[in-house]
Amino acid sequence: MSGPELNSRRDDILSAVGYATSEFLRSIDWKTVLHGVLNRLGSAASANRAYYFENRISENGRITTSQLGEWTAPGVEPQIDNPDLQDVIYIEAGMGRWAELMRDRKPVHGLVHEFPESERKRLEAQDIRSLFAMPVFAGANWVGFLGFDDCENQRHWSRSEFDALFASAEALGAAIQRQRLEQDLRFAQKMEAVGGLASGIAHDFNNVLQAIVGLAEVAKLEIENGKLPVTRLEEIIETGTQAGSLTQQLLVFCHKQEAHSEIVNIRHVIDVVESMLKPVLRGTIEFSVEITEPEPTVYADASLLSQVLLNLCLNACDAMPETGKLLVSCDSVELTDADITLYNDARAGRYMRCTVTDTGHGMEPCVREKIFEPFFTTRKIGAGTGLGLSVARTIVNNFDGFITVESDLDVGTCFSVFIPFALDSSDTNNHKRQLNRGQEIILLVEDEPVLLRGTQRLLESAGYTVISAKDGSEGLKQFIQANEAIDIVITDYLLPVIDGVSMIESIRQSHPGTKVIVMSGGFPEELPKDSCVFLPKPVRINTLIQTIRELL
Repeated sequence: MSGPELNSRRDDILSAVGYATSEFLRSIDWKTVLHGVLNRLGSAASANRAYYFENRISENGRITTSQLGEWTAPGVEPQIDNPDLQDVIYIEAGMGRWAELMRDRKPVHGLVHEFPESERKRLEAQDIRSLFAMPVFAGANWVGFLGFDDCENQRHWSRSEFDALFASAEALGAAIQRQRLEQDLRFAQKMEAVGGLASGIAHDFNNVLQAIVGLAEVAKLEIENGKLPVTRLEEIIETGTQAGSLTQQLLVFCHKQEAHSEIVNIRHVIDVVESMLKPVLRGTIEFSVEITEPEPTVYADASLLSQVLLNLCLNACDAMPETGKLLVSCDSVELTDADITLYNDARAGRYMRCTVTDTGHGMEPCVREKIFEPFFTTRKIGAGTGLGLSVARTIVNNFDGFITVESDLDVGTCFSVFIPFALDSSDTNNHKRQLNRGQEIILLVEDEPVLLRGTQRLLESAGYTVISAKDGSEGLKQFIQANEAIDIVITDYLLPVIDGVSMIESIRQSHPGTKVIVMSGGFPEELPKDSCVFLPKPVRINTLIQTIRELL
């Protein structure tokens, strides 16, 4: 290669590294930019493939790796769907040398025909003649590797290509570490918020339980007196549904998960926040909502957005220990180039503005200036982490928005959350669906006898034939004995003997297309893939039947 060509290649690689570093470090989720980065890096290095493999720890403690992202040059066979490159155990696959080198932060590179025989078979099956793989570390943890393949030439990689992969791996590792830390901070702030809600939620939940017990006792008396307690039973169902809604909101709020942005109607988010706040308000604080925008939609994560608004509302309640007024409002505003000079990190455009206004004690200017700093708090020692507003600002910034605050002593405080407006083209209305009957055979697995009997009766009343089992082992046995007659499996997640997921995986080894509904009172960590739906308990019969119909 001539001098000008080398300089051009070097410039392309430097440009690609700059792009990779910028994309990884500014993205909310590094996975969303991975393909674009691999494209730029692979093209600049004239590689045939560029890829990222992610490490995981298996149940037996071994390190496995799976291909998570890939770019290929035209005419080169992609490997992203190759099952042999998923859940690979380094030692069992003959790649133990790779694990040893990369744990020591050393790359793997060279001509494939010079590699150990245990490695060549796997690599040559992908038509690789030369490769270069660089380990990725998030802090002190080895989390995967970035790599280039050359499928045409027996190639020795240049210093500029080495530097490019090293710098990109460093940037990716920093992005992974930052995202993990942000998730931990968000979760810590969630737990702090739940602590503020705990006593009020316990009070409300005990009231619900009292109502259910009382209504059931009244229904029992009516039956003894020869009456049909239909009204009481309807009240019990409605009260139980309210209790389920309360616990479900808490589970969604507390669930530790990665950010997932989508079109969100702020009206629905505010409804959730209001329902979670009710136990805290206790009638001493006058709460009101004003929404002037007909379709207040943004592109965000609903759970994280509710976390921001709930945190602001809890802070407002703390500022009004005796009594006061709390207003949550939402409208749309158009910010011009002249307007954005008043705000940091703002761009011109249309925004949804959510404000949380209280009539509390307000803040002095010196406090207001520090309010978004991490670990800054005006509360007593042990009463808070000082992370709430810092985390809230990070969350909103990740949605391309910003937060402002206005406050006056003895007057009150107003926080405004600005997030870019998103036009929602989908139908956000919930339409009632008629209860569809069926005649298929269902395997129902549930370890609570009352739930097992009740759900079986409801399904049979809708026309289904139900085979029941009280644990995962019995469920697996019943499925085998049914000899392919079962159309769908409905199971709890936590089961004795064999848990729900293990049972499903065993069933699908012989019957891969088996359709499954998992019901649970908590959040499963991982569900089986394909034709599997999760329904949080309590589940209304029309929801369950509709889900069955959609799967079948």
